[in-house]
Amino acid sequence: MGENGNNASDGKNLELEAQKEINFPHAITPDLMLAYRRCHREAWLKYHDPDLEKDSVIDGTIPADVELDLGQGLRARLYKNYEAVTPDQLLRTRVALCTMPSGASSLLVINSGLSQEECRLKLAFDSYVLLQLGIPCRIGLIRNRRGRLCEQVEISDYELQEMVNLINGVHKLVTKGKEPEAKDASAVCDSCLLAERCLPDEINIINGYDDLSDELRRRLFAPRSDHEPLYVTTQGTVVSTTGNEILLTSEDKKTRISKPVNELSCIMLMGNIQITTQCVRKLCSSGVPVLYFSQHGGYYGITSGPSFGVRNGMSLKAQILCAADPGASLAIACCMIKAKIRNQRTLLLRNLRGVADSEYLAQTSARLGALRKQAGAAKDAQMLLGIEGEAAALYFDGLGRFVASCKNDFVMFGRNRRPPRDPVNVMLSFGYALLASDITVAVLYEGLNQWIGFFHTQRSGKPSLVLDLMEEFRPIVIDSLVISIVSRNILKLTDFEYETRDDGSQVCRFTPDAKKKFLKLYERKVSQLIIHPIFGYRVSFRKIFGLQVKVLCRVLRGDMDFYQGMETR
Repeated sequence: MGENGNNASDGKNLELEAQKEINFPHAITPDLMLAYRRCHREAWLKYHDPDLEKDSVIDGTIPADVELDLGQGLRARLYKNYEAVTPDQLLRTRVALCTMPSGASSLLVINSGLSQEECRLKLAFDSYVLLQLGIPCRIGLIRNRRGRLCEQVEISDYELQEMVNLINGVHKLVTKGKEPEAKDASAVCDSCLLAERCLPDEINIINGYDDLSDELRRRLFAPRSDHEPLYVTTQGTVVSTTGNEILLTSEDKKTRISKPVNELSCIMLMGNIQITTQCVRKLCSSGVPVLYFSQHGGYYGITSGPSFGVRNGMSLKAQILCAADPGASLAIACCMIKAKIRNQRTLLLRNLRGVADSEYLAQTSARLGALRKQAGAAKDAQMLLGIEGEAAALYFDGLGRFVASCKNDFVMFGRNRRPPRDPVNVMLSFGYALLASDITVAVLYEGLNQWIGFFHTQRSGKPSLVLDLMEEFRPIVIDSLVISIVSRNILKLTDFEYETRDDGSQVCRFTPDAKKKFLKLYERKVSQLIIHPIFGYRVSFRKIFGLQVKVLCRVLRGDMDFYQGMETR
């Protein structure tokens, strides 16, 4: 093999005959092999979502025809950069070939964040791929990105064999149908860029593997997102783009507002808003979804490009299979409704103490506690629906009593919608629409289908999964926000207007200024940092939305035994 001969015998010793007949979705790369050395879970994630690998692929190429300093006045010359793929399409790598002073060929790798050992393994990988293509090469050059001097190394049989063992290990790992468990979460996770998707500590805690679940856990991702949504509510506004900025131009063209695209998480258009085709194309290519609402908060749909979210079908396939299994769907739905009833009971206890009589509060609390237990043991979907309905009736009765106790002219005629008939229900309905939009983005980002749920019935135009995931957040996000607004008199009755329809029914709505004020209050609420009741670190509600969807994905794929709903303390 290589300059030393013995090509045929070495080639036979290193062939992976068992793997050559396998039709792989995509090839094994050096980055995947080195990820396997660090963490099996990292390699599994990168293999099944190739977009993750693109951000960290080892690129050993530099401009062609460049001279490389070997020391002692010797120089090598880079003469070819190309992507090499083995005939069986199992292995793929980017190869930089150089000409040595002796005329022999050598491989080049740039030492950019790699250890010396990892550089040598990368060279061994390239050498093996070239061997399969009939290009023997056993000499390697390691070049520091900041320096010009190259270190010359010889690729040994031991390194080649170690590399082949790693390839076999990667092969066995990625052909498994189940993601590796995260029992071995360690210091490697602290610097891993995939920690937010992997959730090693969180999965350990929920699965009960971690003895430190009661202590403050590591937060391996930012507590809140650097990106924020852009709400467009002024009717007649035109949304366009120039360069890397989004322009908002009023109907009379007297007002122009610009926002950088890279600072946006999504754009929400409410009502008669125009958006240009060029702007939609720019947002799609940047991975920024556009959500469409009626002027009063009715959700119409979403536009998102191919670069938005997770682009593999594993979670989606698991979601469809789970939804087709009544037992599995019921188990997830029970956990969601249990969390919702627990949060409803907690919110009433916090706000009705000293307001309602003690006997009413005790009876309501006891009944909600009993319904929560029944929800966990529901035998079918109809039974669970009945339990959830009874709990909602008790809860909104208590919420109405709280509103009446504030003595600021706000009233709540039970829970009414489509259309809402009082200011409290206007805030609840609009808040739920905003919550649904945030959870829709989180669901689509993880590659799930918003129309396939586990508790709400599935019918055309009904985002069942979004409605399912909303249940546990309605009390602690929207209802809590509305209670705060009413009790502190942040919005007044003059911030609402009434309209009488042809059939004589009365409709209550926000004034334009009140709607903008409510949007600011909602943003402040979902960006607020709280201590996560299960994981113990500080994180925003909007991040928790995404966390819950990630947890659901793990349950659907069988990495976790049960779904853990978000329950406030």
